[in-house]
Amino acid sequence: MSSPATARGGGAPEDQGAGGEAGVERGGRGTWRHAAFHVATTIATPAAYAPLPFAVASLGWPLGVCSLVIGTLVTWCSSLVVASLWQWNGEKHTSYRLLAKSIFGPWGYWYVSFFQQVASVGNNIAIQIAAGSSLKAVYKHYYTADDGAMTLQKFIILFGAFELFLSQLPDIHSLRWVNAICTASTVGFAGTTIGVTIHDGYQIDRKEVSYSLQGNTATKIFRAFNALGTIAFSFAARNSGTHDISLRFM
Repeated sequence: MSSPATARGGGAPEDQGAGGEAGVERGGRGTWRHAAFHVATTIATPAAYAPLPFAVASLGWPLGVCSLVIGTLVTWCSSLVVASLWQWNGEKHTSYRLLAKSIFGPWGYWYVSFFQQVASVGNNIAIQIAAGSSLKAVYKHYYTADDGAMTLQKFIILFGAFELFLSQLPDIHSLRWVNAICTASTVGFAGTTIGVTIHDGYQIDRKEVSYSLQGNTATKIFRAFNALGTIAFSFAARNSGTHDISLRFM
């Protein structure tokens, strides 16, 4: 019979292989629908998709689209591999860190934890700035007279306070409907962008449109490698979060 601490998922990382980390329940309450909300929200962040249009433009349509397809396939295959290991060594692993610990030993747990925290800090900085800028834009749209009354820093603080409130929720399952709204907003944003782009495409003279890469040979090569690095970073940054979310809902 397991001890109360083990049943609650407590204890040191070395004692949590089958029960999960502190605060993580042994039996998941989520469904695949909830997992889809969480994964979509994890992937569709400004840090991931904001640089992609520039990257595709720097590579051109053929290479740009192929790079996105390859990145998507790598993400899909790696997610399947990680999901297939959720019961590695006969234990249920509820996070990426616990899976790394089971495979590589104690150092794997802390190694993955370190890089996850570094990625989290960078991602949150980008989200804070993007969210503050969005709130500022909405504010300026309705209050054009006092453009400087509320600065960008104030909106960033407001969004940070809201995030701090959400962080008090007990577990990720409590965020399922928040992430559902975020997923709907992301789909709406993507659909609106596609619709506006198609509409604008019919309004311009197609003969004046050129899809050729700009600049001399050295500039094209530099931009191409920069674009490939941007695409690789965008997909890699999302992969770790996607893998962790997938394990929590297995």
